[in-house]
Amino acid sequence: MAAQLGWMVTNRCVALLTSSGVDGMTGPIIAKFMSERFGAEEGATTHIAFVLDAAPADGGRGEMQALQDCIPGNVQVHELHVAEHKGLDFEKWFSDNHIKLVWMMGGNTFELGHAILHQCIAFPPPAGSPPSFHDAVKKAVKKGHMMYGSRSAGSIMAGVDYAVNADAAGPSSAEDKNEFLEYGCHLPGLAFVEAAIRPHAQNPKAVAAAKKYQEMHPEDEDLPIVYLKDGEALLISD
Repeated sequence: MAAQLGWMVTNRCVALLTSSGVDGMTGPIIAKFMSERFGAEEGATTHIAFVLDAAPADGGRGEMQALQDCIPGNVQVHELHVAEHKGLDFEKWFSDNHIKLVWMMGGNTFELGHAILHQCIAFPPPAGSPPSFHDAVKKAVKKGHMMYGSRSAGSIMAGVDYAVNADAAGPSSAEDKNEFLEYGCHLPGLAFVEAAIRPHAQNPKAVAAAKKYQEMHPEDEDLPIVYLKDGEALLISD
């Protein structure tokens, strides 16, 4: 069930999705949420994993600092490039590092999807392999061990299909087009909410891309598309 911010914050809040991250409009909302969610235990340290595979040119430093400033008390940052850790037991890594929040950076959605989903979908690991990042995140969030937070591309990944990100002409690069067509223009997301997520909805191009996605998938006409404008956020609870 998805709920707008302002509802009671509990341990069963599984994801916080934003369009523009901790900007001037969303910042106070995120700060209030983080204070209620992580500020209960005085002196406790909140461990955050920042997924940097789609990070902007500054390496996501500004976004990491802005989010840290929203969380009361001690904050321990763990930087993670998923694509550089193939074969890592992410479930164990989350547990060993006491991760309470995994924050998915904004950036190039297709690069992010390729890092966290393409490997386990197109090239399934052998039986007995450690859980993929995709599976480990879903399992940890479902069990209530940690939360998922995101900006822009990371929020798109939280929906059921990140193909909704493609512009009206489809992905731009040849590699993206091949991946886009490989799955019949369906690119499975983490599915924390049974909808496709389209941020930056104040931009007509974002809305046009979502409508193009709907035209390409008439069989999914009942799949809702959640539009998020910059300065807006969506809280998902189970």
